[in-house]
Amino acid sequence: MNTKHILPIILVFVLLGTGCASDPTVSLFIRDNADNSARQKSMEMAIGDSAVIGWDAKNTEQLSISNLFSARNIENASIDSSGISPRPSLPGPKTQKYEYIATASKGEKIARDTVTLSVVVPAPPQVEFKISTDKINLSKPESATVSWNVTGAFEDQITISGLGKVAAKGEKTVRPKESQQYALTAVGKGGTTSKSLTLIVVIPELQNVLFAYDRADIDGSAREQFNRNLDSIKTLLEDPKVKIIVEGHCDVRGGASYNYRLGYKRANNAWNYMSEQFNLSDDYRRFKLISYGKAKANYKPRVPDVYPSNDSQYQPDRNVTFIPTLRGKRMDNDRWYSRSQGSSYRTAPRSSRFMEHK
Repeated sequence: MNTKHILPIILVFVLLGTGCASDPTVSLFIRDNADNSARQKSMEMAIGDSAVIGWDAKNTEQLSISNLFSARNIENASIDSSGISPRPSLPGPKTQKYEYIATASKGEKIARDTVTLSVVVPAPPQVEFKISTDKINLSKPESATVSWNVTGAFEDQITISGLGKVAAKGEKTVRPKESQQYALTAVGKGGTTSKSLTLIVVIPELQNVLFAYDRADIDGSAREQFNRNLDSIKTLLEDPKVKIIVEGHCDVRGGASYNYRLGYKRANNAWNYMSEQFNLSDDYRRFKLISYGKAKANYKPRVPDVYPSNDSQYQPDRNVTFIPTLRGKRMDNDRWYSRSQGSSYRTAPRSSRFMEHK
């Protein structure tokens, strides 16, 4: 071959070779944070663990790695690594894939490489949460047992409202003074699991004490009614936050002011009888007296009969009613106690003093 044809061909190869040598190159790897030797193109790890992405870029002016950093200006070469610990959204179970793409550029020339990380998210904690009964009565020696068994949760991330932090498995005997919801919350790598149970507490029933017409004294029938309330009153007073309001009521006959006075005498005499018979004088601050007179009478005929032949419709309105309260709320319906239409609201007297009527 003629020399004049060989020289241009050699020159082309030289130029091509020079151009290839100056093209940008980039290589990515990924490895476990604790193992420096196992460099891979893809790997799998559990959520919460960490990994390392490393790169080797040459003949490069700019370098970017998706999900890691945007374009950086570099001088010819960059050899480095960075720790990563991506956090997929919860809950599991699922596997979230992350792709890291390195882009190295020099002028208009570009080189790319890719690694893949799969993050495994387990299922949220599994919870068994039970209660031995859904109702207890405070007038009886009843209690309930709350039991639980949790798997897949962090050791210090299991709580039950009213009980605090608990172990993964256990049980607790409970006897709250009011209805209670127990909510268990367990946090794990795979998310949060919550379950709740409700224990209904039946408040001891306090029966009304009835009075004869236009009377405030405690007769034999009233004493029997008081005695039936004894256990319930003692059970209620076991909780130092409980207070009992003693309401005096009258039937609709007679004037308003007259009945307010009569209602208060009934409330006062009811308290004094309980204080003496049940040894409650030291608890006098926990009892409040109030009269509603005839304001809450249920039977209201158009023309009241002063001396009716049948008193059965008037009789239920002549009573003393006991209202247990806890932090100002009625224990029977969890509503704030209202003294609307009431009169002479005051703390029960410490010393017994019965009030006569007629």
